[in-house]
Amino acid sequence: MPLMFVSGVFFIITMLDFLENEITKNFPQISEKILQGLQEPSIVSIKLNPFKIPEKHFFEKLEKVPWSKFGYYLQERPSFVNDPLWHCGAYYVQEASSMFLDFIIQEILKITPKNFNWKILDLCAAPGGKTWSLASNFPIDSFVLANEIDPLRINILKHNVSVLGFPNIYISNNQPNEFPKEPLFDFILVDAPCSGEGMFRKHSDSLKNNLNHEYIQICAKRQKNILHEIKDLITPGGYLVYSTCTFNLEENEKLINEFLSQNHEFETFELSFPKEWNIFIGRYQKSIFYRFFPGITRGEGFSITILRKKGSLSSEGFSLPLKKNKHSTNSWIKNHLKNPENYSFFFKNQSYFAIKKNHFAFWEFIQTELKMIKNGILIGNQKSNDFLPEQEWVWNIDANDEIYPKYPLDKNQAIKYLSKETFKIEFQEIGINIMMYQGIFLGLANNIGKRWNNLLPKIYKIRKSFNGWL
Repeated sequence: MPLMFVSGVFFIITMLDFLENEITKNFPQISEKILQGLQEPSIVSIKLNPFKIPEKHFFEKLEKVPWSKFGYYLQERPSFVNDPLWHCGAYYVQEASSMFLDFIIQEILKITPKNFNWKILDLCAAPGGKTWSLASNFPIDSFVLANEIDPLRINILKHNVSVLGFPNIYISNNQPNEFPKEPLFDFILVDAPCSGEGMFRKHSDSLKNNLNHEYIQICAKRQKNILHEIKDLITPGGYLVYSTCTFNLEENEKLINEFLSQNHEFETFELSFPKEWNIFIGRYQKSIFYRFFPGITRGEGFSITILRKKGSLSSEGFSLPLKKNKHSTNSWIKNHLKNPENYSFFFKNQSYFAIKKNHFAFWEFIQTELKMIKNGILIGNQKSNDFLPEQEWVWNIDANDEIYPKYPLDKNQAIKYLSKETFKIEFQEIGINIMMYQGIFLGLANNIGKRWNNLLPKIYKIRKSFNGWL
Protein backbone atom coordinates (compact mmCIF):
# COMPACT_ATOMS: atom_id res chain seq x y z
CA MET A 1 0.00 0.00 0.00
CA PRO A 2 1.41 3.43 -0.91
CA LEU A 3 2.23 5.51 2.16
CA MET A 4 2.13 8.84 0.31
CA PHE A 5 -1.10 10.51 -0.69
CA VAL A 6 -2.04 13.48 -2.83
CA SER A 7 -5.19 14.46 -1.00
CA GLY A 8 -7.38 13.36 1.87
CA VAL A 9 -9.77 11.74 -0.60
CA PHE A 10 -7.01 9.68 -2.21
CA PHE A 11 -5.82 8.65 1.23
CA ILE A 12 -9.26 7.37 2.32
CA ILE A 13 -9.75 5.45 -0.92
CA THR A 14 -6.32 3.84 -0.51
CA MET A 15 -7.13 2.65 2.99
CA LEU A 16 -10.51 1.34 1.90
CA ASP A 17 -8.84 -0.58 -0.93
CA PHE A 18 -6.46 -2.22 1.53
CA LEU A 19 -9.26 -3.12 3.94
CA GLU A 20 -11.47 -4.38 1.12
CA ASN A 21 -8.76 -6.78 -0.07
CA GLU A 22 -8.06 -8.07 3.44
CA ILE A 23 -11.70 -8.40 4.51
CA THR A 24 -12.78 -10.06 1.25
CA LYS A 25 -9.92 -12.56 1.57
CA ASN A 26 -10.49 -13.43 5.24
CA PHE A 27 -14.26 -13.07 5.58
CA PRO A 28 -15.76 -13.61 2.11
CA GLN A 29 -19.21 -14.61 3.36
CA ILE A 30 -19.77 -11.33 5.24
CA SER A 31 -17.34 -8.96 3.52
CA GLU A 32 -20.00 -6.95 1.69
CA LYS A 33 -21.81 -6.07 4.92
CA ILE A 34 -18.56 -5.15 6.69
CA LEU A 35 -17.37 -2.88 3.89
CA GLN A 36 -20.72 -1.14 3.79
CA GLY A 37 -20.61 -0.72 7.57
CA LEU A 38 -17.15 0.86 7.43
CA GLN A 39 -18.60 3.73 5.42
CA GLU A 40 -21.42 4.39 7.89
CA PRO A 41 -21.11 6.75 10.90
CA SER A 42 -19.58 5.32 14.05
CA ILE A 43 -21.86 4.48 16.98
CA VAL A 44 -21.71 6.32 20.32
CA SER A 45 -22.14 4.44 23.59
CA ILE A 46 -21.56 4.93 27.30
CA LYS A 47 -21.19 2.73 30.35
CA LEU A 48 -22.79 3.73 33.65
CA ASN A 49 -20.90 3.63 36.91
CA PRO A 50 -23.08 1.32 39.07
CA PHE A 51 -21.95 3.11 42.26
CA LYS A 52 -22.67 6.64 41.02
CA ILE A 53 -26.22 6.57 39.73
CA PRO A 54 -27.50 10.18 39.34
CA GLU A 55 -30.77 11.38 40.86
CA LYS A 56 -32.26 11.91 37.41
CA HIS A 57 -32.17 8.58 35.57
CA PHE A 58 -31.38 9.96 32.11
CA PHE A 59 -30.44 6.48 30.88
CA GLU A 60 -33.85 4.83 31.32
CA LYS A 61 -34.98 5.83 27.81
CA LEU A 62 -31.72 4.78 26.14
CA GLU A 63 -31.20 1.56 24.21
CA LYS A 64 -29.20 -1.06 26.12
CA VAL A 65 -26.03 -2.66 24.85
CA PRO A 66 -27.20 -6.30 25.04
CA TRP A 67 -23.96 -7.84 26.33
CA SER A 68 -23.31 -5.24 29.05
CA LYS A 69 -25.41 -4.67 32.16
CA PHE A 70 -24.36 -1.02 32.33
CA GLY A 71 -23.91 -0.17 28.63
CA TYR A 72 -26.18 2.13 26.61
CA TYR A 73 -26.27 3.46 23.05
CA LEU A 74 -26.67 7.17 22.37
CA GLN A 75 -28.47 8.49 19.30
CA GLU A 76 -25.78 11.12 18.77
CA ARG A 77 -22.52 12.30 20.30
CA PRO A 78 -23.19 15.12 22.77
CA SER A 79 -20.64 17.51 24.28
CA PHE A 80 -19.48 15.31 27.14
CA VAL A 81 -17.16 17.98 28.46
CA ASN A 82 -20.21 20.13 29.27
CA ASP A 83 -21.88 17.40 31.29
CA PRO A 84 -21.03 17.49 35.03
CA LEU A 85 -22.07 13.82 35.30
CA TRP A 86 -19.14 12.86 33.08
CA HIS A 87 -16.76 14.88 35.26
CA CYS A 88 -17.87 13.20 38.47
CA GLY A 89 -17.63 9.67 37.05
CA ALA A 90 -21.31 8.79 36.64
CA TYR A 91 -20.49 7.24 33.25
CA TYR A 92 -17.63 6.58 30.88
CA VAL A 93 -17.67 6.97 27.11
CA GLN A 94 -16.82 3.46 25.89
CA GLU A 95 -17.11 1.71 22.57
CA ALA A 96 -19.96 -0.84 22.68
CA SER A 97 -18.07 -3.79 21.15
CA SER A 98 -15.37 -3.66 23.83
CA MET A 99 -18.09 -3.94 26.51
CA PHE A 100 -18.27 -7.62 25.59
CA LEU A 101 -15.60 -8.02 28.26
CA ASP A 102 -18.43 -7.47 30.78
CA PHE A 103 -20.22 -10.57 29.48
CA ILE A 104 -17.01 -12.63 29.54
CA ILE A 105 -16.39 -11.77 33.18
CA GLN A 106 -19.96 -12.60 34.18
CA GLU A 107 -19.70 -16.00 32.49
CA ILE A 108 -16.45 -16.75 34.32
CA LEU A 109 -17.94 -15.67 37.65
CA LYS A 110 -20.79 -18.16 37.19
CA ILE A 111 -18.33 -21.05 37.53
CA THR A 112 -16.17 -19.52 40.29
CA PRO A 113 -16.88 -19.55 44.06
CA LYS A 114 -18.48 -16.25 45.09
CA ASN A 115 -15.97 -15.59 47.85
CA PHE A 116 -12.91 -16.05 45.64
CA ASN A 117 -10.32 -13.25 46.10
CA TRP A 118 -9.44 -12.28 42.54
CA LYS A 119 -6.09 -10.72 41.64
CA ILE A 120 -6.47 -9.05 38.25
CA LEU A 121 -4.02 -7.41 35.85
CA ASP A 122 -5.00 -5.08 33.02
CA LEU A 123 -1.64 -5.05 31.26
CA CYS A 124 -2.18 -2.34 28.62
CA ALA A 125 -4.78 -0.34 30.49
CA ALA A 126 -4.84 3.24 29.12
CA PRO A 127 -7.13 5.04 28.64
CA GLY A 128 -8.95 2.91 31.24
CA GLY A 129 -12.25 1.77 29.73
CA LYS A 130 -11.55 -1.92 30.16
CA THR A 131 -10.25 -1.28 33.68
CA TRP A 132 -13.74 0.08 34.36
CA SER A 133 -15.15 -3.20 33.04
CA LEU A 134 -12.90 -5.25 35.28
CA ALA A 135 -13.63 -3.22 38.42
CA SER A 136 -17.39 -2.97 37.85
CA ASN A 137 -17.91 -6.67 37.09
CA PHE A 138 -15.54 -8.50 39.41
CA PRO A 139 -16.37 -8.42 43.15
CA ILE A 140 -15.51 -5.09 44.78
CA ASP A 141 -12.90 -6.74 47.04
CA SER A 142 -10.86 -7.95 44.05
CA PHE A 143 -7.37 -6.53 43.56
CA VAL A 144 -7.22 -4.77 40.18
CA LEU A 145 -3.83 -3.59 38.88
CA ALA A 146 -4.12 -1.26 35.89
CA ASN A 147 -0.71 -1.21 34.21
CA GLU A 148 0.25 1.01 31.32
CA ILE A 149 3.34 0.30 29.25
CA ASP A 150 3.58 3.80 27.73
CA PRO A 151 4.53 6.47 30.33
CA LEU A 152 2.94 9.16 28.14
CA ARG A 153 -0.48 7.56 28.70
CA ILE A 154 -0.28 7.27 32.48
CA ASN A 155 -2.03 10.58 33.23
CA ILE A 156 -5.10 9.73 31.16
CA LEU A 157 -5.30 6.34 32.86
CA LYS A 158 -4.89 7.82 36.34
CA HIS A 159 -7.65 10.37 35.74
CA ASN A 160 -10.15 7.87 34.37
CA VAL A 161 -9.44 5.35 37.14
CA SER A 162 -9.63 8.01 39.86
CA VAL A 163 -12.91 9.51 38.65
CA LEU A 164 -14.42 6.02 38.55
CA GLY A 165 -13.85 5.99 42.31
CA PHE A 166 -13.33 2.28 42.94
CA PRO A 167 -11.15 1.71 46.02
CA ASN A 168 -9.63 -1.53 44.68
CA ILE A 169 -7.77 -0.22 41.60
CA TYR A 170 -4.01 0.35 41.65
CA ILE A 171 -1.85 1.71 38.81
CA SER A 172 1.65 0.76 37.65
CA ASN A 173 3.87 1.82 34.75
CA ASN A 174 5.93 -1.19 33.66
CA GLN A 175 6.98 -3.10 30.59
CA PRO A 176 5.78 -6.75 30.46
CA ASN A 177 9.33 -8.04 31.03
CA GLU A 178 9.60 -6.05 34.28
CA PHE A 179 7.00 -8.14 36.11
CA PRO A 180 8.29 -10.88 38.43
CA LYS A 181 8.11 -14.23 36.66
CA GLU A 182 5.77 -16.04 39.02
CA PRO A 183 2.02 -16.83 39.04
CA LEU A 184 0.52 -13.74 40.69
CA PHE A 185 -2.73 -13.02 38.83
CA ASP A 186 -5.90 -15.06 38.37
CA PHE A 187 -7.10 -12.97 35.43
CA ILE A 188 -4.97 -11.03 32.95
CA LEU A 189 -6.34 -8.83 30.20
CA VAL A 190 -4.05 -8.02 27.29
CA ASP A 191 -5.80 -5.41 25.17
CA ALA A 192 -2.85 -5.45 22.84
CA PRO A 193 -1.38 -2.52 20.91
CA CYS A 194 -2.41 -3.29 17.33
CA SER A 195 -2.74 -1.94 13.78
CA GLY A 196 -6.21 -0.60 14.63
CA GLU A 197 -8.13 -1.53 11.48
CA GLY A 198 -11.35 -1.83 13.49
CA MET A 199 -11.21 1.85 14.41
CA PHE A 200 -11.33 2.98 10.77
CA ARG A 201 -14.66 4.79 11.17
CA LYS A 202 -13.49 6.74 14.23
CA HIS A 203 -9.81 7.34 13.60
CA SER A 204 -9.10 7.03 9.89
CA ASP A 205 -6.58 9.91 9.95
CA SER A 206 -4.41 8.22 12.56
CA LEU A 207 -4.29 4.98 10.55
CA LYS A 208 -2.60 6.46 7.47
CA ASN A 209 0.72 4.65 8.11
CA ASN A 210 -0.75 1.55 9.78
CA LEU A 211 -2.75 -0.18 7.07
CA ASN A 212 -0.04 -2.17 5.36
CA HIS A 213 1.33 -5.67 5.74
CA GLU A 214 4.69 -4.52 7.09
CA TYR A 215 3.11 -2.69 10.02
CA ILE A 216 0.80 -5.62 10.76
CA GLN A 217 3.83 -7.90 11.06
CA ILE A 218 5.51 -5.41 13.41
CA CYS A 219 2.39 -5.43 15.60
CA ALA A 220 2.13 -9.22 15.58
CA LYS A 221 5.76 -9.56 16.67
CA ARG A 222 5.20 -7.13 19.53
CA GLN A 223 2.04 -8.97 20.60
CA LYS A 224 3.86 -12.32 20.62
CA ASN A 225 6.56 -10.83 22.84
CA ILE A 226 3.96 -9.46 25.25
CA LEU A 227 2.23 -12.84 25.59
CA HIS A 228 5.56 -14.60 26.06
CA GLU A 229 6.53 -12.23 28.89
CA ILE A 230 3.28 -12.48 30.86
CA LYS A 231 2.23 -16.12 30.41
CA ASP A 232 3.96 -17.18 33.63
CA LEU A 233 2.13 -14.49 35.65
CA ILE A 234 -1.15 -16.42 35.42
CA THR A 235 -2.08 -18.77 38.26
CA PRO A 236 -3.21 -22.36 37.55
CA GLY A 237 -6.89 -22.24 36.62
CA GLY A 238 -6.55 -18.54 35.79
CA TYR A 239 -7.66 -16.72 32.65
CA LEU A 240 -5.86 -14.85 29.89
CA VAL A 241 -8.10 -12.60 27.81
CA TYR A 242 -6.51 -11.21 24.66
CA SER A 243 -8.13 -8.55 22.48
CA THR A 244 -7.39 -6.18 19.61
CA CYS A 245 -9.31 -3.59 17.62
CA THR A 246 -8.13 -4.99 14.31
CA PHE A 247 -9.52 -7.37 11.66
CA ASN A 248 -6.57 -9.34 10.28
CA LEU A 249 -5.81 -12.94 11.26
CA GLU A 250 -2.09 -12.31 11.89
CA GLU A 251 -2.79 -10.30 15.05
CA ASN A 252 -5.66 -12.51 16.18
CA GLU A 253 -6.48 -16.14 15.26
CA LYS A 254 -3.09 -17.07 13.79
CA LEU A 255 -1.18 -15.44 16.63
CA ILE A 256 -3.18 -17.19 19.37
CA ASN A 257 -3.09 -20.50 17.52
CA GLU A 258 0.70 -20.29 17.54
CA PHE A 259 0.66 -19.38 21.24
CA LEU A 260 -1.54 -22.39 22.07
CA SER A 261 0.65 -24.71 20.01
CA GLN A 262 3.72 -23.60 21.97
CA ASN A 263 2.10 -23.38 25.42
CA HIS A 264 0.14 -26.56 26.07
CA GLU A 265 -0.81 -25.48 29.59
CA PHE A 266 -3.38 -23.12 28.05
CA GLU A 267 -6.71 -24.04 26.46
CA THR A 268 -9.53 -22.08 24.85
CA PHE A 269 -12.56 -21.07 26.91
CA GLU A 270 -15.72 -21.08 24.78
CA LEU A 271 -18.81 -18.95 25.27
CA SER A 272 -22.48 -19.29 24.39
CA PHE A 273 -24.61 -16.23 23.71
CA PRO A 274 -27.78 -15.23 21.81
CA LYS A 275 -27.53 -15.48 18.03
CA GLU A 276 -29.27 -12.13 17.62
CA TRP A 277 -26.20 -10.36 19.02
CA ASN A 278 -24.65 -10.98 15.57
CA ILE A 279 -21.20 -11.73 16.95
CA PHE A 280 -19.04 -13.53 14.40
CA ILE A 281 -17.05 -16.53 15.66
CA GLY A 282 -13.66 -16.82 13.98
CA ARG A 283 -11.93 -20.21 14.16
CA TYR A 284 -8.41 -21.04 13.06
CA GLN A 285 -7.15 -24.49 14.08
CA LYS A 286 -6.90 -24.26 17.91
CA SER A 287 -7.95 -20.63 18.34
CA ILE A 288 -11.44 -19.17 18.71
CA PHE A 289 -12.17 -15.45 18.46
CA TYR A 290 -15.35 -13.47 19.05
CA ARG A 291 -15.45 -10.74 16.44
CA PHE A 292 -17.41 -7.54 16.13
CA PHE A 293 -17.75 -6.01 12.68
CA PRO A 294 -19.29 -2.66 11.66
CA GLY A 295 -22.33 -3.35 9.52
CA ILE A 296 -23.04 -6.61 11.35
CA THR A 297 -22.71 -5.85 15.07
CA ARG A 298 -23.65 -2.51 16.62
CA GLY A 299 -20.16 -1.26 17.40
CA GLU A 300 -16.68 -0.77 16.01
CA GLY A 301 -14.25 -3.50 14.96
CA PHE A 302 -13.15 -5.61 17.91
CA SER A 303 -11.70 -9.11 18.36
CA ILE A 304 -11.38 -11.02 21.63
CA THR A 305 -10.52 -14.52 22.86
CA ILE A 306 -10.40 -16.23 26.26
CA LEU A 307 -7.74 -18.71 27.29
CA ARG A 308 -7.64 -20.69 30.51
CA LYS A 309 -4.54 -22.06 32.18
CA LYS A 310 -5.02 -25.70 33.13
CA GLY A 311 -5.38 -26.45 36.83
CA SER A 312 -7.59 -25.13 39.62
CA LEU A 313 -7.85 -21.65 41.06
CA SER A 314 -6.51 -21.51 44.60
CA SER A 315 -8.38 -19.59 47.27
CA GLU A 316 -5.28 -19.23 49.41
CA GLY A 317 -4.48 -15.60 50.15
CA PHE A 318 -1.17 -13.86 49.53
CA SER A 319 0.63 -13.40 52.84
CA LEU A 320 3.67 -11.43 53.97
CA PRO A 321 4.57 -10.13 57.43
CA LEU A 322 3.06 -6.64 57.73
CA LYS A 323 5.42 -3.74 58.34
CA LYS A 324 4.42 -1.43 61.13
CA ASN A 325 3.64 2.11 59.98
CA LYS A 326 5.73 4.54 62.02
CA HIS A 327 3.15 7.31 61.64
CA SER A 328 -0.14 6.64 63.42
CA THR A 329 -3.26 7.85 61.61
CA ASN A 330 -5.78 9.60 63.83
CA SER A 331 -9.43 8.60 63.87
CA TRP A 332 -10.57 11.80 62.17
CA ILE A 333 -8.44 11.02 59.08
CA LYS A 334 -9.69 7.43 59.12
CA ASN A 335 -13.29 8.59 59.27
CA HIS A 336 -12.92 10.14 55.83
CA LEU A 337 -13.88 6.64 54.66
CA LYS A 338 -17.24 4.93 55.24
CA ASN A 339 -15.82 1.72 56.71
CA PRO A 340 -12.36 2.58 58.05
CA GLU A 341 -12.11 -0.77 59.82
CA ASN A 342 -11.71 -2.39 56.39
CA TYR A 343 -8.59 -0.35 55.56
CA SER A 344 -4.94 -0.07 56.47
CA PHE A 345 -3.72 3.52 56.57
CA PHE A 346 -0.25 4.90 55.98
CA PHE A 347 1.43 8.30 55.79
CA LYS A 348 4.03 9.07 53.12
CA ASN A 349 5.43 12.33 51.73
CA GLN A 350 2.96 14.37 53.81
CA SER A 351 0.00 12.45 52.36
CA TYR A 352 -2.45 9.98 53.87
CA PHE A 353 -3.32 6.82 51.97
CA ALA A 354 -5.73 3.94 52.60
CA ILE A 355 -5.48 0.41 51.23
CA LYS A 356 -7.99 -2.37 51.76
CA LYS A 357 -6.73 -4.74 54.46
CA ASN A 358 -7.24 -7.81 52.29
CA HIS A 359 -5.01 -6.18 49.62
CA PHE A 360 -2.21 -4.96 51.83
CA ALA A 361 0.12 -7.98 51.75
CA PHE A 362 -0.13 -8.36 47.97
CA TRP A 363 0.31 -4.62 47.47
CA GLU A 364 3.39 -4.58 49.74
CA PHE A 365 4.95 -7.23 47.53
CA ILE A 366 4.22 -5.74 44.11
CA GLN A 367 5.13 -2.19 45.10
CA THR A 368 8.66 -3.41 45.74
CA GLU A 369 8.77 -5.02 42.29
CA LEU A 370 6.94 -2.49 40.10
CA LYS A 371 6.82 1.24 39.47
CA MET A 372 3.59 2.10 41.26
CA ILE A 373 1.70 5.24 40.24
CA LYS A 374 -1.49 4.90 42.29
CA ASN A 375 -1.54 3.17 45.67
CA GLY A 376 -5.00 2.72 47.13
CA ILE A 377 -6.94 5.87 48.02
CA LEU A 378 -5.12 9.19 48.38
CA ILE A 379 -7.22 10.74 51.16
CA GLY A 380 -5.45 14.08 51.52
CA ASN A 381 -2.34 16.04 52.37
CA GLN A 382 -0.95 17.46 55.59
CA LYS A 383 0.27 21.07 55.29
CA SER A 384 1.73 22.27 58.59
CA ASN A 385 -1.19 21.94 60.99
CA ASP A 386 -3.83 21.83 58.27
CA PHE A 387 -5.25 18.79 56.49
CA LEU A 388 -6.66 19.22 52.98
CA PRO A 389 -8.62 16.36 51.38
CA GLU A 390 -7.69 15.37 47.84
CA GLN A 391 -9.85 15.35 44.71
CA GLU A 392 -9.14 11.61 44.41
CA TRP A 393 -10.86 11.13 47.79
CA VAL A 394 -13.85 13.18 46.60
CA TRP A 395 -14.38 10.85 43.64
CA ASN A 396 -14.00 7.64 45.64
CA ILE A 397 -17.16 5.63 46.30
CA ASP A 398 -15.99 4.90 49.85
CA ALA A 399 -15.65 8.59 50.74
CA ASN A 400 -17.63 9.38 53.90
CA ASP A 401 -20.41 11.80 52.92
CA GLU A 402 -20.98 12.85 56.53
CA ILE A 403 -17.57 14.29 57.40
CA TYR A 404 -18.06 17.64 55.59
CA PRO A 405 -21.19 19.66 54.80
CA LYS A 406 -22.57 19.17 51.31
CA TYR A 407 -23.75 21.84 48.85
CA PRO A 408 -25.91 20.84 45.86
CA LEU A 409 -25.27 22.58 42.54
CA ASP A 410 -27.58 22.87 39.55
CA LYS A 411 -26.14 22.25 36.10
CA ASN A 412 -25.22 25.88 35.37
CA GLN A 413 -23.50 26.20 38.74
CA ALA A 414 -21.70 22.89 38.22
CA ILE A 415 -20.34 24.03 34.85
CA LYS A 416 -19.16 27.31 36.40
CA TYR A 417 -17.53 25.38 39.24
CA LEU A 418 -15.76 23.08 36.77
CA SER A 419 -14.65 26.14 34.78
CA LYS A 420 -13.37 27.71 38.03
CA GLU A 421 -15.56 30.77 37.48
CA THR A 422 -16.67 32.98 40.36
CA PHE A 423 -20.34 32.84 41.33
CA LYS A 424 -22.38 33.43 44.47
CA ILE A 425 -23.09 30.57 46.86
CA GLU A 426 -24.92 30.78 50.18
CA PHE A 427 -22.94 28.29 52.23
CA GLN A 428 -24.34 27.27 55.59
CA GLU A 429 -21.00 26.37 57.20
CA ILE A 430 -17.46 27.73 57.25
CA GLY A 431 -14.59 25.55 56.01
CA ILE A 432 -14.49 22.62 53.59
CA ASN A 433 -17.74 21.91 51.71
CA ILE A 434 -18.41 19.08 49.25
CA MET A 435 -19.89 20.30 45.98
CA MET A 436 -22.57 17.89 44.77
CA TYR A 437 -24.32 17.37 41.45
CA GLN A 438 -27.37 15.11 41.26
CA GLY A 439 -26.35 13.45 44.51
CA ILE A 440 -22.77 12.68 43.38
CA PHE A 441 -19.55 14.20 44.73
CA LEU A 442 -18.11 16.69 42.22
CA GLY A 443 -15.35 18.54 44.08
CA LEU A 444 -14.44 20.68 47.09
CA ALA A 445 -14.78 24.32 48.09
CA ASN A 446 -13.41 26.19 51.10
CA ASN A 447 -15.79 28.76 52.57
CA ILE A 448 -13.70 31.37 54.39
CA GLY A 449 -16.57 33.71 55.22
CA LYS A 450 -16.82 36.67 52.84
CA ARG A 451 -15.69 34.54 49.89
CA TRP A 452 -15.00 30.93 48.97
CA ASN A 453 -12.13 29.17 47.23
CA ASN A 454 -12.65 26.64 44.48
CA LEU A 455 -10.43 23.66 45.35
CA LEU A 456 -10.84 21.82 42.04
CA PRO A 457 -7.30 21.07 40.75
CA LYS A 458 -6.45 23.19 37.71
CA ILE A 459 -5.75 20.10 35.63
CA TYR A 460 -9.49 19.26 35.70
CA LYS A 461 -10.67 22.76 34.80
CA ILE A 462 -12.89 22.99 31.70
CA ARG A 463 -11.21 25.03 29.00
CA LYS A 464 -12.49 26.20 25.64
CA SER A 465 -9.80 24.13 23.90
CA PHE A 466 -10.46 21.19 26.19
CA ASN A 467 -10.48 17.83 24.42
CA GLY A 468 -11.24 15.70 27.47
CA TRP A 469 -9.77 12.33 28.34
CA LEU A 470 -11.91 10.34 25.89
